[in-house]
Amino acid sequence: MKNYLLILIFIFVSNCGYTAVYKNQETVNFKITLQEMEGDKSINNLVKSKLSRFSNNESENLYKIKINSIYSKSVLSRDATGKASNLKLSTLIEFSINQNEKKQKFSFEENLNIENLSDSYEQNKYEDIVKNNLVTTIVEELIIKLSLIK
Repeated sequence: MKNYLLILIFIFVSNCGYTAVYKNQETVNFKITLQEMEGDKSINNLVKSKLSRFSNNESENLYKIKINSIYSKSVLSRDATGKASNLKLSTLIEFSINQNEKKQKFSFEENLNIENLSDSYEQNKYEDIVKNNLVTTIVEELIIKLSLIK
């Protein structure tokens, strides 16, 4: 009897109703053309490579996009010697989208507070990883917005 009760509890707990937020993004039906990119070059290159993954070249829905990106790193706190101990990494990307005659603007900002590492090489590698993750999040949000445009 206890085994049946445990099996029933396991079945109810394992089916919690989780569904992915960013599902079916690989099956988008639009073509993205980047017209102009201003701002931080590394951020713009990341956006360009990630947007190309979602673009369907055979689609008739054409989005012409202009990108303006800003990346900043600011000191949140310092240790007793005056060296920065905590940093805030911010990425702001503005998208100007032109589809047929319609023009829209979207602006996305992502921030992350990190601890400053003593090794500058490791710090730069970590910041590159964080940049990549921030851009990935912003591009996924943009794709959701584009898929909702009628």
